[in-house]
Amino acid sequence: AVGAHGTLCYVLSSMADATAGSTLPTEEQILKTAYSQGALITEDQLTGVNLTALAYATCQALSTDEQPKISYETEGGHNRLFLFTFEQSGKKVLARVAQKNAHHPCRIGSAVATMSFARHVRGIPAPLVYAWNASLDNSIGVPYILQEYVEDVVEPWELFRKGSEEQRAFILDELAQWHAAFLAPLPSTLRGVGDLAFAPEIQHGSDLSDPRSYTVLPLRIKLSRPWEMAPHPFAASSTILRELWDQLWGVRYNMVVGDGSSVCYGELGLDEESTSSGNDSECNVASFTAAAFHARNYMDTALTRFSTAPVEFSSSCLLRDDYAFRNVLLDPTTLRVKAFVDWDDVFIMPFVLATNFQQDITSFTVGGLDPGSEYFREGAFGVLPPDEYGEIVGPLDEHGNYTGVDQHGNPTYVDDRDE
Repeated sequence: AVGAHGTLCYVLSSMADATAGSTLPTEEQILKTAYSQGALITEDQLTGVNLTALAYATCQALSTDEQPKISYETEGGHNRLFLFTFEQSGKKVLARVAQKNAHHPCRIGSAVATMSFARHVRGIPAPLVYAWNASLDNSIGVPYILQEYVEDVVEPWELFRKGSEEQRAFILDELAQWHAAFLAPLPSTLRGVGDLAFAPEIQHGSDLSDPRSYTVLPLRIKLSRPWEMAPHPFAASSTILRELWDQLWGVRYNMVVGDGSSVCYGELGLDEESTSSGNDSECNVASFTAAAFHARNYMDTALTRFSTAPVEFSSSCLLRDDYAFRNVLLDPTTLRVKAFVDWDDVFIMPFVLATNFQQDITSFTVGGLDPGSEYFREGAFGVLPPDEYGEIVGPLDEHGNYTGVDQHGNPTYVDDRDE
Protein backbone atom coordinates (compact mmCIF):
# COMPACT_ATOMS: atom_id res chain seq x y z
CA ALA A 1 0.00 0.00 0.00
CA VAL A 2 2.12 2.93 1.19
CA GLY A 3 5.24 1.33 2.54
CA ALA A 4 6.70 0.32 5.87
CA HIS A 5 5.48 2.12 8.99
CA GLY A 6 8.98 3.34 9.82
CA THR A 7 9.41 5.02 6.45
CA LEU A 8 5.93 6.51 6.62
CA CYS A 9 6.60 7.91 10.10
CA TYR A 10 9.77 9.60 8.82
CA VAL A 11 7.78 11.35 6.09
CA LEU A 12 5.11 12.37 8.59
CA SER A 13 7.75 13.94 10.82
CA SER A 14 9.70 15.70 8.10
CA MET A 15 6.61 17.04 6.38
CA ALA A 16 5.23 18.28 9.70
CA ASP A 17 8.50 20.14 10.34
CA ALA A 18 8.48 21.69 6.89
CA THR A 19 4.86 22.83 7.12
CA ALA A 20 4.68 23.93 10.74
CA GLY A 21 1.82 26.34 11.30
CA SER A 22 -0.02 25.40 8.09
CA THR A 23 -3.15 23.27 7.95
CA LEU A 24 -4.38 21.03 5.15
CA PRO A 25 -8.10 21.29 4.35
CA THR A 26 -10.66 18.67 5.29
CA GLU A 27 -12.87 16.93 2.77
CA GLU A 28 -15.83 19.02 3.90
CA GLN A 29 -13.90 22.26 3.36
CA ILE A 30 -12.81 21.14 -0.10
CA LEU A 31 -16.38 20.27 -1.10
CA LYS A 32 -17.81 23.54 0.19
CA THR A 33 -15.41 25.39 -2.09
CA ALA A 34 -15.95 23.07 -5.04
CA TYR A 35 -19.74 22.82 -4.93
CA SER A 36 -20.63 26.45 -4.11
CA GLN A 37 -19.77 28.97 -1.45
CA GLY A 38 -21.73 28.30 1.73
CA ALA A 39 -23.05 24.94 0.50
CA LEU A 40 -24.31 22.65 3.25
CA ILE A 41 -22.39 19.37 3.12
CA THR A 42 -24.22 16.45 4.73
CA GLU A 43 -22.59 13.40 6.29
CA ASP A 44 -23.88 11.23 3.44
CA GLN A 45 -21.94 13.34 0.94
CA LEU A 46 -18.59 12.68 2.65
CA THR A 47 -16.47 9.67 1.84
CA GLY A 48 -14.71 9.87 5.21
CA VAL A 49 -11.26 10.37 3.69
CA ASN A 50 -8.58 11.90 5.90
CA LEU A 51 -6.95 14.27 3.41
CA THR A 52 -4.02 15.02 5.72
CA ALA A 53 -3.18 11.31 5.96
CA LEU A 54 -3.70 10.95 2.22
CA ALA A 55 -1.29 13.84 1.64
CA TYR A 56 1.32 12.05 3.78
CA ALA A 57 0.80 8.86 1.76
CA THR A 58 1.22 10.82 -1.46
CA CYS A 59 4.49 12.34 -0.19
CA GLN A 60 5.70 8.86 0.72
CA ALA A 61 4.84 7.56 -2.76
CA LEU A 62 6.80 10.40 -4.40
CA SER A 63 9.62 10.44 -1.81
CA THR A 64 9.12 14.11 -1.03
CA ASP A 65 8.35 16.19 2.06
CA GLU A 66 6.87 19.11 0.13
CA GLN A 67 3.37 20.00 1.23
CA PRO A 68 0.93 19.60 -1.67
CA LYS A 69 -1.96 21.82 -2.64
CA ILE A 70 -5.20 19.81 -2.57
CA SER A 71 -8.13 20.55 -4.89
CA TYR A 72 -11.34 18.85 -5.91
CA GLU A 73 -11.16 17.29 -9.38
CA THR A 74 -14.43 15.45 -10.10
CA GLU A 75 -16.51 12.48 -8.94
CA GLY A 76 -18.75 9.70 -10.15
CA GLY A 77 -21.01 7.11 -8.66
CA HIS A 78 -18.16 5.09 -7.18
CA ASN A 79 -15.18 7.43 -6.74
CA ARG A 80 -14.32 10.99 -5.75
CA LEU A 81 -11.12 12.43 -7.21
CA PHE A 82 -8.75 14.92 -5.57
CA LEU A 83 -5.74 16.52 -7.24
CA PHE A 84 -2.50 16.85 -5.25
CA THR A 85 -0.23 19.49 -6.77
CA PHE A 86 3.42 19.88 -5.71
CA GLU A 87 4.21 23.34 -6.99
CA GLN A 88 7.97 23.31 -6.30
CA SER A 89 8.63 20.08 -8.18
CA GLY A 90 5.80 20.48 -10.68
CA LYS A 91 4.46 17.00 -9.90
CA LYS A 92 0.76 16.16 -9.77
CA VAL A 93 -0.99 13.09 -8.36
CA LEU A 94 -4.63 12.13 -8.77
CA ALA A 95 -6.18 10.46 -5.73
CA ARG A 96 -9.26 8.28 -6.26
CA VAL A 97 -11.15 7.54 -3.04
CA ALA A 98 -14.16 5.25 -2.81
CA GLN A 99 -17.61 6.73 -2.38
CA LYS A 100 -19.99 5.28 0.18
CA ASN A 101 -21.96 2.30 -1.19
CA ALA A 102 -19.37 2.01 -3.98
CA HIS A 103 -18.15 -1.20 -5.54
CA HIS A 104 -16.88 -3.97 -3.31
CA PRO A 105 -13.50 -2.84 -1.88
CA CYS A 106 -11.76 -5.62 -3.79
CA ARG A 107 -12.56 -3.73 -6.97
CA ILE A 108 -9.79 -1.32 -5.96
CA GLY A 109 -7.17 -4.06 -6.07
CA SER A 110 -8.57 -5.47 -9.29
CA ALA A 111 -8.61 -2.02 -10.92
CA VAL A 112 -4.94 -1.49 -9.99
CA ALA A 113 -3.93 -4.92 -11.28
CA THR A 114 -5.87 -4.40 -14.51
CA MET A 115 -4.32 -0.96 -15.07
CA SER A 116 -0.87 -2.43 -14.46
CA PHE A 117 -1.47 -5.38 -16.79
CA ALA A 118 -2.83 -3.13 -19.53
CA ARG A 119 0.06 -0.68 -19.21
CA HIS A 120 3.00 -3.03 -18.71
CA VAL A 121 1.91 -6.17 -20.58
CA ARG A 122 -0.35 -4.89 -23.35
CA GLY A 123 1.04 -1.40 -23.88
CA ILE A 124 -2.41 0.13 -23.47
CA PRO A 125 -2.19 3.74 -22.21
CA ALA A 126 -3.29 3.52 -18.57
CA PRO A 127 -2.25 5.88 -15.75
CA LEU A 128 0.74 4.81 -13.67
CA VAL A 129 -0.22 3.75 -10.14
CA TYR A 130 1.99 5.10 -7.33
CA ALA A 131 0.24 3.54 -4.32
CA TRP A 132 -3.08 2.00 -3.32
CA ASN A 133 -4.93 0.43 -0.42
CA ALA A 134 -8.19 -1.52 -0.65
CA SER A 135 -8.73 -1.86 3.09
CA LEU A 136 -11.79 -0.31 4.72
CA ASP A 137 -9.90 0.46 7.93
CA ASN A 138 -6.61 1.95 6.72
CA SER A 139 -5.28 5.21 8.17
CA ILE A 140 -6.66 7.18 5.19
CA GLY A 141 -10.19 6.17 6.18
CA VAL A 142 -11.30 4.78 2.79
CA PRO A 143 -9.95 2.58 -0.01
CA TYR A 144 -7.90 4.70 -2.43
CA ILE A 145 -5.63 4.78 -5.46
CA LEU A 146 -2.84 7.31 -6.03
CA GLN A 147 -2.18 7.52 -9.74
CA GLU A 148 -0.58 9.58 -12.47
CA TYR A 149 -2.39 12.79 -13.45
CA VAL A 150 -2.65 13.00 -17.24
CA GLU A 151 -2.59 16.62 -18.40
CA ASP A 152 -3.44 18.50 -21.61
CA VAL A 153 -6.23 16.19 -22.72
CA VAL A 154 -9.82 16.29 -23.93
CA GLU A 155 -12.56 13.69 -23.87
CA PRO A 156 -13.62 12.48 -27.36
CA TRP A 157 -17.13 13.93 -27.16
CA GLU A 158 -15.68 17.45 -26.91
CA LEU A 159 -14.24 17.05 -30.42
CA PHE A 160 -16.70 14.52 -31.79
CA ARG A 161 -19.70 16.86 -31.75
CA LYS A 162 -18.04 19.83 -33.42
CA GLY A 163 -15.28 18.12 -35.37
CA SER A 164 -15.11 17.42 -39.08
CA GLU A 165 -16.06 14.11 -40.64
CA GLU A 166 -12.33 13.35 -41.01
CA GLN A 167 -11.68 14.06 -37.34
CA ARG A 168 -14.55 11.84 -36.22
CA ALA A 169 -13.34 9.06 -38.49
CA PHE A 170 -9.81 9.39 -37.08
CA ILE A 171 -11.08 9.23 -33.50
CA LEU A 172 -13.18 6.15 -34.22
CA ASP A 173 -10.26 4.45 -35.95
CA GLU A 174 -8.01 5.25 -32.97
CA LEU A 175 -10.55 3.86 -30.51
CA ALA A 176 -11.13 0.77 -32.65
CA GLN A 177 -7.42 -0.09 -32.65
CA TRP A 178 -7.23 0.16 -28.85
CA HIS A 179 -10.48 -1.77 -28.52
CA ALA A 180 -8.77 -4.59 -30.39
CA ALA A 181 -5.88 -4.40 -27.90
CA PHE A 182 -8.33 -4.84 -25.03
CA LEU A 183 -9.98 -7.79 -26.75
CA ALA A 184 -6.81 -9.67 -27.70
CA PRO A 185 -6.89 -13.18 -26.17
CA LEU A 186 -5.30 -13.35 -22.73
CA PRO A 187 -2.52 -15.83 -21.92
CA SER A 188 -3.62 -19.37 -21.05
CA THR A 189 -2.83 -18.70 -17.39
CA LEU A 190 -5.46 -15.93 -17.29
CA ARG A 191 -8.50 -17.69 -18.72
CA GLY A 192 -11.98 -17.75 -17.23
CA VAL A 193 -14.50 -15.17 -16.04
CA GLY A 194 -13.72 -12.85 -13.16
CA ASP A 195 -11.45 -10.12 -11.81
CA LEU A 196 -7.83 -9.65 -12.79
CA ALA A 197 -5.62 -9.50 -9.70
CA PHE A 198 -1.97 -9.62 -8.72
CA ALA A 199 -0.62 -13.14 -8.21
CA PRO A 200 -0.34 -14.14 -4.52
CA GLU A 201 3.41 -14.64 -4.78
CA ILE A 202 4.09 -11.19 -6.25
CA GLN A 203 6.57 -9.06 -4.31
CA HIS A 204 7.76 -5.46 -4.34
CA GLY A 205 9.94 -5.04 -7.40
CA SER A 206 8.32 -7.91 -9.34
CA ASP A 207 8.27 -7.61 -13.12
CA LEU A 208 4.82 -6.22 -13.95
CA SER A 209 5.41 -6.88 -17.64
CA ASP A 210 5.38 -10.64 -16.89
CA PRO A 211 1.86 -12.13 -17.27
CA ARG A 212 2.75 -14.55 -14.46
CA SER A 213 2.53 -11.60 -12.06
CA TYR A 214 -1.26 -11.72 -12.46
CA THR A 215 -4.11 -14.14 -11.84
CA VAL A 216 -7.89 -14.36 -12.31
CA LEU A 217 -10.12 -14.40 -9.22
CA PRO A 218 -13.86 -15.17 -9.04
CA LEU A 219 -16.06 -12.16 -9.73
CA ARG A 220 -16.94 -9.88 -6.79
CA ILE A 221 -19.48 -7.15 -7.54
CA LYS A 222 -22.61 -5.52 -6.18
CA LEU A 223 -25.92 -6.38 -7.81
CA SER A 224 -28.20 -3.36 -8.06
CA ARG A 225 -31.92 -3.56 -7.51
CA PRO A 226 -34.06 -1.79 -10.13
CA TRP A 227 -34.58 1.86 -9.18
CA GLU A 228 -32.89 1.44 -5.78
CA MET A 229 -29.55 2.40 -4.28
CA ALA A 230 -29.07 -0.60 -1.99
CA PRO A 231 -27.04 -3.10 -4.03
CA HIS A 232 -26.44 -6.69 -2.96
CA PRO A 233 -22.81 -7.81 -2.60
CA PHE A 234 -22.07 -10.84 -4.75
CA ALA A 235 -18.98 -13.03 -4.51
CA ALA A 236 -18.70 -15.87 -6.99
CA SER A 237 -16.79 -19.01 -6.10
CA SER A 238 -15.83 -20.04 -9.63
CA THR A 239 -14.27 -18.53 -12.74
CA ILE A 240 -16.06 -21.05 -14.98
CA LEU A 241 -18.81 -19.41 -17.04
CA ARG A 242 -21.55 -21.99 -16.48
CA GLU A 243 -20.91 -22.22 -12.74
CA LEU A 244 -20.86 -18.43 -12.46
CA TRP A 245 -24.18 -18.16 -14.30
CA ASP A 246 -25.77 -20.77 -12.02
CA GLN A 247 -24.67 -18.82 -8.97
CA LEU A 248 -25.99 -15.52 -10.37
CA TRP A 249 -29.30 -17.14 -11.25
CA GLY A 250 -29.65 -18.51 -7.72
CA VAL A 251 -28.86 -15.15 -6.12
CA ARG A 252 -31.32 -13.24 -8.32
CA TYR A 253 -34.02 -15.87 -7.77
CA ASN A 254 -33.64 -15.70 -3.99
CA MET A 255 -33.69 -11.89 -4.13
CA VAL A 256 -37.18 -12.06 -5.67
CA VAL A 257 -38.75 -15.09 -3.98
CA GLY A 258 -36.99 -15.01 -0.61
CA ASP A 259 -38.69 -17.45 1.76
CA GLY A 260 -40.98 -18.64 -1.04
CA SER A 261 -44.23 -17.24 0.36
CA SER A 262 -44.47 -14.22 -1.95
CA VAL A 263 -42.74 -12.25 -4.69
CA CYS A 264 -40.74 -9.18 -3.76
CA TYR A 265 -42.03 -6.75 -6.37
CA GLY A 266 -39.39 -4.20 -5.48
CA GLU A 267 -36.64 -6.56 -6.68
CA LEU A 268 -38.38 -6.65 -10.07
CA GLY A 269 -38.81 -2.90 -10.25
CA LEU A 270 -42.59 -3.24 -9.89
CA ASP A 271 -44.86 -1.07 -7.78
CA GLU A 272 -46.61 -3.29 -5.22
CA GLU A 273 -49.75 -1.11 -5.23
CA SER A 274 -50.14 -1.28 -9.00
CA THR A 275 -49.70 -5.06 -8.97
CA SER A 276 -52.60 -5.63 -6.57
CA SER A 277 -54.97 -5.45 -9.53
CA GLY A 278 -54.79 -6.07 -13.24
CA ASN A 279 -52.44 -8.35 -15.16
CA ASP A 280 -49.49 -7.75 -12.85
CA SER A 281 -51.38 -9.47 -10.03
CA GLU A 282 -50.57 -12.72 -11.84
CA CYS A 283 -46.93 -12.25 -10.90
CA ASN A 284 -46.84 -14.68 -7.99
CA VAL A 285 -44.34 -17.23 -6.71
CA ALA A 286 -45.58 -19.98 -9.02
CA SER A 287 -45.58 -17.87 -12.19
CA PHE A 288 -42.25 -16.27 -11.40
CA THR A 289 -40.65 -19.64 -10.60
CA ALA A 290 -41.90 -21.06 -13.90
CA ALA A 291 -40.52 -18.09 -15.84
CA ALA A 292 -37.23 -18.24 -13.95
CA PHE A 293 -36.73 -21.94 -14.74
CA HIS A 294 -37.63 -21.34 -18.39
CA ALA A 295 -34.88 -18.72 -18.46
CA ARG A 296 -32.47 -21.13 -16.79
CA ASN A 297 -33.21 -23.88 -19.33
CA TYR A 298 -32.78 -21.39 -22.15
CA MET A 299 -29.37 -20.35 -20.81
CA ASP A 300 -28.32 -23.96 -20.27
CA THR A 301 -29.03 -24.65 -23.93
CA ALA A 302 -27.23 -21.49 -24.99
CA LEU A 303 -24.16 -22.36 -22.91
CA THR A 304 -24.09 -25.89 -24.32
CA ARG A 305 -24.11 -24.55 -27.86
CA PHE A 306 -21.57 -21.90 -26.92
CA SER A 307 -19.17 -24.63 -25.79
CA THR A 308 -19.09 -25.99 -29.35
CA ALA A 309 -18.49 -22.60 -31.00
CA PRO A 310 -15.08 -21.61 -32.40
CA VAL A 311 -12.59 -21.04 -29.61
CA GLU A 312 -12.16 -17.39 -30.64
CA PHE A 313 -15.63 -16.60 -29.27
CA SER A 314 -14.87 -17.99 -25.82
CA SER A 315 -11.32 -16.61 -25.50
CA SER A 316 -10.93 -14.52 -22.35
CA CYS A 317 -10.18 -10.83 -22.85
CA LEU A 318 -10.39 -7.46 -21.09
CA LEU A 319 -14.01 -6.34 -21.29
CA ARG A 320 -14.86 -2.70 -20.52
CA ASP A 321 -18.34 -2.66 -19.03
CA ASP A 322 -18.37 1.15 -18.73
CA TYR A 323 -17.46 1.74 -22.37
CA ALA A 324 -17.92 5.47 -22.95
CA PHE A 325 -16.16 8.58 -24.26
CA ARG A 326 -15.91 9.97 -20.71
CA ASN A 327 -13.36 7.29 -19.87
CA VAL A 328 -11.00 8.18 -22.73
CA LEU A 329 -8.50 11.06 -22.75
CA LEU A 330 -7.23 12.31 -26.11
CA ASP A 331 -4.36 14.56 -27.09
CA PRO A 332 -6.27 17.59 -28.46
CA THR A 333 -3.69 18.11 -31.23
CA THR A 334 -2.96 14.60 -32.50
CA LEU A 335 -6.29 13.03 -31.42
CA ARG A 336 -4.32 10.02 -30.19
CA VAL A 337 -5.37 8.34 -26.95
CA LYS A 338 -3.19 9.49 -24.04
CA ALA A 339 -4.98 7.43 -21.38
CA PHE A 340 -7.94 5.25 -20.62
CA VAL A 341 -9.35 6.02 -17.17
CA ASP A 342 -11.85 4.55 -14.69
CA TRP A 343 -10.84 0.90 -14.61
CA ASP A 344 -13.37 -0.14 -11.94
CA ASP A 345 -15.56 -1.88 -14.52
CA VAL A 346 -13.01 -3.83 -16.55
CA PHE A 347 -13.44 -7.58 -16.16
CA ILE A 348 -12.11 -10.84 -17.60
CA MET A 349 -14.91 -12.06 -19.87
CA PRO A 350 -15.40 -14.16 -23.04
CA PHE A 351 -14.78 -12.27 -26.28
CA VAL A 352 -18.37 -12.85 -27.44
CA LEU A 353 -19.64 -10.48 -24.72
CA ALA A 354 -17.42 -7.62 -25.92
CA THR A 355 -19.03 -6.98 -29.30
CA ASN A 356 -20.26 -3.52 -28.29
CA PHE A 357 -19.80 0.11 -29.24
CA GLN A 358 -19.10 3.24 -27.23
CA GLN A 359 -22.18 4.31 -25.26
CA ASP A 360 -21.97 7.75 -26.88
CA ILE A 361 -22.42 6.12 -30.29
CA THR A 362 -25.30 3.85 -29.29
CA SER A 363 -27.25 6.52 -27.37
CA PHE A 364 -29.53 8.64 -29.53
CA THR A 365 -32.87 10.40 -29.62
CA VAL A 366 -35.40 9.97 -32.42
CA GLY A 367 -38.67 11.88 -32.43
CA GLY A 368 -38.43 12.70 -28.73
CA LEU A 369 -37.86 9.11 -27.63
CA ASP A 370 -35.72 8.51 -24.59
CA PRO A 371 -32.37 6.95 -25.67
CA GLY A 372 -32.94 4.07 -23.24
CA SER A 373 -36.41 3.18 -24.52
CA GLU A 374 -35.51 -0.10 -26.21
CA TYR A 375 -39.12 -1.32 -26.09
CA PHE A 376 -40.08 1.15 -28.83
CA ARG A 377 -37.93 -0.71 -31.35
CA GLU A 378 -38.05 -4.11 -32.94
CA GLY A 379 -34.50 -4.78 -31.77
CA ALA A 380 -33.48 -4.44 -28.13
CA PHE A 381 -29.68 -4.58 -28.34
CA GLY A 382 -28.46 -1.45 -26.62
CA VAL A 383 -24.84 -2.05 -27.61
CA LEU A 384 -25.49 -1.39 -31.31
CA PRO A 385 -25.67 1.94 -33.16
CA PRO A 386 -29.17 3.22 -34.00
CA ASP A 387 -29.03 2.37 -37.70
CA GLU A 388 -28.64 -1.31 -36.74
CA TYR A 389 -32.15 -1.31 -35.20
CA GLY A 390 -35.45 -2.19 -36.81
CA GLU A 391 -38.26 0.30 -37.12
CA ILE A 392 -39.70 2.00 -34.06
CA VAL A 393 -42.89 0.15 -33.13
CA GLY A 394 -44.43 2.57 -30.61
CA PRO A 395 -47.34 4.85 -31.68
CA LEU A 396 -46.11 7.96 -33.50
CA ASP A 397 -47.82 11.10 -34.75
CA GLU A 398 -47.57 12.48 -38.31
CA HIS A 399 -44.24 14.10 -37.43
CA GLY A 400 -42.72 10.84 -36.19
CA ASN A 401 -42.95 11.80 -32.51
CA TYR A 402 -43.99 9.28 -29.91
CA THR A 403 -47.49 10.16 -28.64
CA GLY A 404 -48.05 7.82 -25.70
CA VAL A 405 -51.61 7.19 -26.89
CA ASP A 406 -53.20 4.89 -29.43
CA GLN A 407 -55.25 5.94 -32.48
CA HIS A 408 -58.29 6.45 -30.26
CA GLY A 409 -56.44 8.72 -27.82
CA ASN A 410 -56.17 6.10 -25.09
CA PRO A 411 -52.89 5.85 -23.11
CA THR A 412 -50.72 2.97 -24.27
CA TYR A 413 -49.00 2.42 -20.90
CA VAL A 414 -45.83 1.31 -22.67
CA ASP A 415 -43.94 1.67 -19.37
CA ASP A 416 -46.31 -0.78 -17.70
CA ARG A 417 -46.01 -3.24 -20.58
CA ASP A 418 -42.26 -3.05 -20.31
CA GLU A 419 -42.46 -3.98 -16.60
